[in-house]
Amino acid sequence: MDWYHLSLNEIKEKLATDFEKGLSTNEIEKRRAQYGPNELPKGKKLRWWELLFRQFKSPLIFILLIAGAATYWLGELIDTSIILLAVSVNVFIGFGQEFRSNRIFEKLQSIISVTTRVRRNGKLNEINAQELVPGDIIFLTMGVKIPADARLTESHRLEVDEALLTGESLPVKKKALDIKADDIPLADRKNMVYAGTVVSEGNGVALVVATGEKTELGQIAKLTASVTDEQTPLQERLSRLGKTIAALVILAALIIIVTGIAEGRGLVEMFTVGVAVAVAAIPEGLPAALSVVLAVASQRIFSKQGLVKTLIGAETLGSTTVICTDKTGTLTEGIMKVEEIAEAGDLNRAALALALANEAAIMEDGTIKGDTTDKAKLEYFTENGGDLEKTYVELPRKALLPFDAVEKYIASFHQENNGSWRIFVTGSPETLINRSVLSDTEKNRLRHLVDSRADQGYRMIGIAERILTKTAWDDMDDPQTLKSQIINLSILGFACLRDPIRAEVKESVAESRQAGIRIIMVTGDHKRTARVIGKALGFNDTYESIMEGSELDEISEEKLAERIRSVEIFSRVSPKHKIQIVNALRNQKEVVAMTGDGVNDAPALKAADVGLALGTGTDITKEAADLVLLNDSFSTITAAIREGRIAFDNMRKVAVFLLMGSFTELILIMSSLVLGIPLPVTAVQILWANIVEDGFPNFALAFEPGEKNVMKRRPFRRQEPILNKFGMLFILLQGLVTDLLLVGVFLWLFYASAYSIEHIRTIILTALATDALILVFVLKNLHEPLYRIQLFDNKYLIFAVFLGFSAMFAAIYLPPLQRLLETVPLSGRDLLFIFVLGAIKMGFAEGIKWWVRQKDLAPTLKELHFAVKHAAAIQKPKNTKIKKTMYANFARTPRPVKLFPRIPADANWRPRPAPHLLRVKSKTAWHFSR
Repeated sequence: MDWYHLSLNEIKEKLATDFEKGLSTNEIEKRRAQYGPNELPKGKKLRWWELLFRQFKSPLIFILLIAGAATYWLGELIDTSIILLAVSVNVFIGFGQEFRSNRIFEKLQSIISVTTRVRRNGKLNEINAQELVPGDIIFLTMGVKIPADARLTESHRLEVDEALLTGESLPVKKKALDIKADDIPLADRKNMVYAGTVVSEGNGVALVVATGEKTELGQIAKLTASVTDEQTPLQERLSRLGKTIAALVILAALIIIVTGIAEGRGLVEMFTVGVAVAVAAIPEGLPAALSVVLAVASQRIFSKQGLVKTLIGAETLGSTTVICTDKTGTLTEGIMKVEEIAEAGDLNRAALALALANEAAIMEDGTIKGDTTDKAKLEYFTENGGDLEKTYVELPRKALLPFDAVEKYIASFHQENNGSWRIFVTGSPETLINRSVLSDTEKNRLRHLVDSRADQGYRMIGIAERILTKTAWDDMDDPQTLKSQIINLSILGFACLRDPIRAEVKESVAESRQAGIRIIMVTGDHKRTARVIGKALGFNDTYESIMEGSELDEISEEKLAERIRSVEIFSRVSPKHKIQIVNALRNQKEVVAMTGDGVNDAPALKAADVGLALGTGTDITKEAADLVLLNDSFSTITAAIREGRIAFDNMRKVAVFLLMGSFTELILIMSSLVLGIPLPVTAVQILWANIVEDGFPNFALAFEPGEKNVMKRRPFRRQEPILNKFGMLFILLQGLVTDLLLVGVFLWLFYASAYSIEHIRTIILTALATDALILVFVLKNLHEPLYRIQLFDNKYLIFAVFLGFSAMFAAIYLPPLQRLLETVPLSGRDLLFIFVLGAIKMGFAEGIKWWVRQKDLAPTLKELHFAVKHAAAIQKPKNTKIKKTMYANFARTPRPVKLFPRIPADANWRPRPAPHLLRVKSKTAWHFSR
């Protein structure tokens, strides 16, 4: 029920409450039975073992468990131990994350676990807030946390901090008055107070109208509980990767079994061989390596003032396509400041008036306590060299008229040494202008000035004074006597207050947009304030680009899906609206990051792909979030997205590196079975190569610093796989070439040389290890040629390669390892031959990258249509001939590509909506650079 627009008499009748005596004991018992305790709804709390078993749903973990069972059946206990260790590490990490997230509702409940003063049976009592029922009369004083939703019956300079619910930084002035209008946003309901908010000034009496889940806070708790946890983009990618690996492994095993049976071998024998080969092909180090990549990204984000709470959230940041950001505290500093004083003839006198007509105070530790506006006024005075203590000695205060919502000003009375009086007044500009000695023409000019500054997003405070020679008044304690002197004022200026935009935000917003990320401002603030801040940050401020919460209540899902494509600012939104916005964007396959700091933001943060909580926000918001911004700055979001993109790149490099090795080993073993020759490498040699030669570089790739263009490309699509077409192509081609060379070398040495089988296998093992340790440098960048890559910017990789070569030489020359791995020492000629093979394969890998690069640079038909569509929209410049056929020079293509006819040759155009077409500028032809 909308209690705010009912009169007190109507509420009294509906709740059957006696305002003078409160509820009786019998009535309290009846209502407690009817409404229940004043507690928030609790979410479903999973048992620890349920959380534990949920970790085994990952396809990669499932594959590893099957592989572990297979190796145990084959008697390979070392392999079994390694696989189970990898599974345990991943399960432990996932279990810890989900166990933490299940505490959200416990934090919600703690918000209203307070005591409160209540009138019952005609007496004043202090009770636990859980015992409150609708109809109770509660008393509010400064600093009290409000225990339930209530309608004010009395108020005395009452101000309430509602940032928890609305996100607004300023305390809201409350008044026990009737509001007749319907559909008033929560932030504008001046006659209501809400559970979880805090009294910051004054006192009051209120009638409880809703408790527990019926409160606004309870509705948020229900909303949070209703939000289902959906798979993140990374979880979807890992699922697809796991299915791909499983399909390939099963296919390889079937090929081996069928081939062996066709050659006349036994079913049991070939089934055993097929399972063994399939297990060897599974990259058991992949899940652990991916976890390390995410852990490194989380640590890097932490160094930039961002605390990642879920490892998966670190990568999801890199896939973000839309950031829904709050205004207060994220884009702005979250505090009011006097930016300037307009129309000030004497800045020192104006600053003095701001400091003295003020109810804030400077504490012993130098901090300023008081109303937000008064604090900003006093800070301006002190920051400009003012000394308040010295000022009070020179101009002692004799009387003070506190701010009054009716009079709309603060007045401070001071007496000088010569006996004259100075009255300093600050308050509503309109009030002070009307009480000034100015002419009507001058008053109108100042009113226009104030309105124009207000339209720019400033909160305007008038500054005035009056000097009197009178030595005393009849009654200095009579407010009416003092108020009678607030006339014939001299205007000293107008203080322009605003919550300033953070210094680094403009640059961060620009960088995010350059990265192809759409930014939407979602705020509970007024439309005009949001528009001004948005305009300063480059948001579109047209009618179509701004939408209010009241419009979201009326719009259909279909219309919202269409409208949300162009909206950049949402104002006056509620928690329900935020979820509505997140869901509308996610339905369009966007990866959404949502920021928030209040309890009202928790449901939306949980619904978004990435929840971003401010460090100064509530515990509930932080519990619901994936990333906590320790410095509350938008720049941390941009930095986190950068690290998330680097993490995805590194995951892709790790996957290609490991699967390339597994594919090479798989084909090598299969070829020996098909050709009927001895295995080129033994099982223990493969295990050694996987652990030592592949293992060190595998984890070192997690520390790659990132590519230069990481924030100049479009976000990854939600459907973008970890192993994309290029990755699969690289693995296939490079693996086949490597296997052809190694099988050819094995056959040549086996049939044409006097080498023993142990000697030949040692050469093949060393060649496999050398390939991995050389090709890892090629994979540092999957797009750029080797000569453009910073080869030595990852000290961990250099060290890993050094360890890998050391392990390789140890396997060849140390007697204990020779006996374990069945290797023999190699000559210098053998090693030279192996390194030549490695160089050949490195050259081939670079050739694959070059071929893909040329293919990618060629323009697509979609790009051509886009270019022609926008080119045709450009007005033909004067004296420009229209040629019948035009050509387009695409970056790094050997010759111009023919376009459609009727395109102006002389054009200067920079397309905004297409990140893949960055610039078009030419006098002779069109140039497109990707």
